Amino acid sequence: REAPPAPREEQRRARQGFVFIPGRWEWKTNKWEWLAGRDERERPGKTWREGRWDRKGDAFVYVEGDWTDEPVAAYPREAPPAPREERLRPRAGFVLIPGRWDWRGGKWEWVEARYEAERVGKSWREGRWDRRGDRYVYVEGDWSDEPVATRYPREAPPAPREESQRPRAGYVLIPGRWDWRGGKWEWVEGRYETPRTGKRWRDGRWDRKDDGYTYLEGEWIDDDRPREAPPAPRQQRFDRRAGFEFIPGRWDWRGGRWEWVEGRYEQERRGKRFRDGRWERFGDSWGFVEGDWIAEDEPELIYYELPRGQRLDLPVVGNFWPPKGRSGSRVMIQGRNFSPDAVVLWDGQPIRSRVLSTFEIELRVPANANTGELSLRDPARRRDLQVGLFEVVPDYDAEAEFRRIEAERQRAAQAAIDARRQQFAAARAARELAIRQRVEARAASRAQRRAARIAALRAKWVRDFLRTEDTQFELTLHAQRSADLQRMLEIAELKNDVRLAVRIEVARSREDARHDRRMTTLVGNFKGGNR
Repeated sequence: REAPPAPREEQRRARQGFVFIPGRWEWKTNKWEWLAGRDERERPGKTWREGRWDRKGDAFVYVEGDWTDEPVAAYPREAPPAPREERLRPRAGFVLIPGRWDWRGGKWEWVEARYEAERVGKSWREGRWDRRGDRYVYVEGDWSDEPVATRYPREAPPAPREESQRPRAGYVLIPGRWDWRGGKWEWVEGRYETPRTGKRWRDGRWDRKDDGYTYLEGEWIDDDRPREAPPAPRQQRFDRRAGFEFIPGRWDWRGGRWEWVEGRYEQERRGKRFRDGRWERFGDSWGFVEGDWIAEDEPELIYYELPRGQRLDLPVVGNFWPPKGRSGSRVMIQGRNFSPDAVVLWDGQPIRSRVLSTFEIELRVPANANTGELSLRDPARRRDLQVGLFEVVPDYDAEAEFRRIEAERQRAAQAAIDARRQQFAAARAARELAIRQRVEARAASRAQRRAARIAALRAKWVRDFLRTEDTQFELTLHAQRSADLQRMLEIAELKNDVRLAVRIEVARSREDARHDRRMTTLVGNFKGGNR
C-alpha cells in the first residue's frame, strides 16, 4: 500500500561493452527486499528502459524494465548528479584524479577516481560539464602549466550579480554564480531547468576548506520535507566547559521520520554568538533553517505566535534594516509568512534575493543603484507588497548606526528601570497584588481603552487608509506584540529580574519604532481616501 523506500546507492566499476541495470526494491513476504544491480551486455540499437513502481488504485504495481528501440541521446540535457563521496588517501608522488559522472548510452554512469604520477612543473586541471545551448558538454581535465595556487581561490567570491531573468511558467530558475577559472573570478549566468517530479533544487555554494575555497555543486534532491511540525525538544543536561558553547540538540527529518540529533560543544568565537537553527513552515511543508555564528550585536527579532483565531496567514512585512547604505550592502526584510518563491523588487524590477525562512528575506543592494523603492512579490498576495524606500548613501556605516541606536535605547531603558528599582525591592506578595490589580483594571477597562485607541487612530489617519488590508495587518501585529511584551514585563517584575526587564523595555521601544516606520511607509504609498 506504500511506496518503496529510496533506492540504495550502489558502488560499481564501469565495464566496457556492458550496461549496468540498477538495483531495485521488491515486495516479498509482506516486506521490501533489495535486489542488487547487475551488468548486461549492450545490444546494438537498443536502450535499456528502467522498471518502476506505479500506483494503481490503492496499491503499487511494478512495471518491468526492458530493452527498447528508443534512440540514445548523444548529449545530456540536464546537469549531472552530485559527485559521489570517495574516500581515497593521498599517495606520495601521485595526484588523485577525482571520480566523475560520464554520459554513456543515454544515462549517467559514475567513473571511479584514479591516481596519476605527478609531473614536474605541471598541475592537474579538473574536467567539468559546461552548458552549451540546450545541452551539456564535458571539458576534459588535463595537465597544465597553471600554478597550483591559481587552481583554488584563497578568498571568498564577490557578492552575486543582479540578474535580469524573470520567472518562467513551467521552469525553475537556477541562479548564476561565480566560478574560479585561470586564477580569477568569472561570472556564470543563471539558467532555466524543467522541474523534476518529487524534487527540489538546492543551490551550490563555495565552502571554505583548509586555506582555500571549494565549490559544492547544486543538485536536485528529493523533496521529502516533513508535512508536520517536529516534536517538542527533548530535555538536555550538559556541563559548562570553559571556552566552549553548547549547541542544543534538535529533531531532524531522516528517512521519512523524526530522529533526535544530540547536542554538541563548539569552541567559542570571539565577538560571536550562536543563533540556534529552527524549523520553519514553507507552504505545506517544513524546512530547517541552519544555526550559525553571528555578531554579538547583530539584531534579531523575537517572533510571536498569534492566538488561535487571530493568525495572519498572508505575507506581512514588519521591518527592514538598514534603511540606507552603500551598493552591495546586506539588507534584511523581516515579517511573517514569506513563501519560498517570494521575489524582492527594486523600483519594480526583480533583484537577487534569498528567502531564509518564513520570517526573513536577505538581499544585496544592486551595484551602481540609486535610491529606490523596495517591494515584495509573493505568490500568496494578489499585488506587490510595499517594503519601503532604501536610500543609497556611499559612506553610510549601517552597523555603526545600529550600535549607536541600540546604545541610546539601552540607556533610556536602564534609566526607566533605575527609576522603578525601589518597586522591584518590595515584597513578592506586594508585587503580585499590584500586578493582579493592574490586570483586573485592564480587563475592566478593555472596552473603554479600545474605543480610545480607535478614536486616536481615526484622529491621526484617514479612514480609508485604516481600512486597507496592509494597515489592518500592521495594527493587529503591533497590538499583539505590545500585549506580549507587557505580559513578559510583568513576569520579569514578579521574578525581580532587572536585567530581563531592561531587555524587554529595549524590545518594546524597538517595536514602537518599527511600527512608526511601517505606518509611515504604508501611508506614503496610500492613494486617495477621506476621513
